[in-house]
Amino acid sequence: MRALEGAAQTVDALEDAVTLTEQLGATREAARYGEMLRHMSGGDPAKVYAAERAARAEKPELWAGVYANEQA
Repeated sequence: MRALEGAAQTVDALEDAVTLTEQLGATREAARYGEMLRHMSGGDPAKVYAAERAARAEKPELWAGVYANEQA
């Protein structure tokens, strides 16, 4: 019985590690895309906001539940 409990704990720990690894990968990918956007916009925040508004309008399902800064 202890062996099964230990195995279950190991599986849980491995699942947690996979989840964290996936999150880190997504965070790094987001950072890379952010840097590309910054370079493509020439660092102009107005261009970044305009690109975000256009992307939200074109594919609103991808933005469901994502905060929108409407002050720009």
